[in-house]
Amino acid sequence: MRKGLKLTYIMEINTIKEFKNIYQEYKLYAIKQGFKAIDEKKCSSWFSNSFNKNSQIKLKIYKAITKNNNETYLGSLGVLCFKDKSLYLFGFTSKLGKTYQANSVLLWKVITDCKNIGIKEFDLGGLNK
Repeated sequence: MRKGLKLTYIMEINTIKEFKNIYQEYKLYAIKQGFKAIDEKKCSSWFSNSFNKNSQIKLKIYKAITKNNNETYLGSLGVLCFKDKSLYLFGFTSKLGKTYQANSVLLWKVITDCKNIGIKEFDLGGLNK
């Protein structure tokens, strides 16, 4: 975690353009890893809800970049927030992001941000029957 905190910078994205770029990276990652990506229309709708204060379901997306001057993209994480709960929806990192431990820093930032806005439960997902 210390290494990741020293080498990465995490920011919440807030534009449709950034959403589309990250979704395309996520989609390619899903194909490469052999799983089905979450529907783009649903993600887009949930992300758009993030700008509506009265919306009940919001998709918050964070990206990690290097702290040095070139700001190399390292990875992203998306979390679905509803009521006082949140659900880890997707996450992926580049090879350099794995070296820089960006995934740990992304997760830490998302959890602390969710806690600060009143989220009481954070579901990391997992396997079911």
